[in-house]
Amino acid sequence: MFTAIKSQHRGVDVCVNNAGLAQPEPLLSGENSRLEDHDGCKCFTSFQVNILALSICTRESYRSMKERDVDDGHIININSMSGHRVVPNPDVHFYSATKYAVTALTEGLRQELRDAKSHIRATAISPGLVETEFASRLHSQSPEKAAAIYAGIKCLQAEDIASAVTYVLSAPPHVQAELVIIQKYFT
Repeated sequence: MFTAIKSQHRGVDVCVNNAGLAQPEPLLSGENSRLEDHDGCKCFTSFQVNILALSICTRESYRSMKERDVDDGHIININSMSGHRVVPNPDVHFYSATKYAVTALTEGLRQELRDAKSHIRATAISPGLVETEFASRLHSQSPEKAAAIYAGIKCLQAEDIASAVTYVLSAPPHVQAELVIIQKYFT
């Protein structure tokens, strides 16, 4: 992907990591309990997508910026409110763990960039529930359960998250938006 970006667009100036995958696998009754079974483990897939892929894209974006002397780039991690609290639903405990990791990785990235005397900024945007295909993928075996998640609460829309990204990118160079938490305003 980064080779294609380099050949078509010279490189990356802004990276928006928007991975978010949850698999319904509780801690105590999960399908796989042995480390060697990790390839079939639903929770391992969440770790690969939500943490490993985000980390690789972050590293490659930074390298692209450094290679071209871009010192005003931005790395934005779309996180989740689940990266700041654990909901009482065992189906999403692994998801919460991955999003807590995104919280830590974003802060660690900000510290590394500061130590490198870089002006590349790092931001985490943590939305509440957003109406996407997330619930239908989480509960693919039970479409009724997925539909009930969005029916029970007024959700944010994808456009709301895009507006938050635009806001972060429009901040003046001396402003570091470290964490943006957005939730649906209830009237």
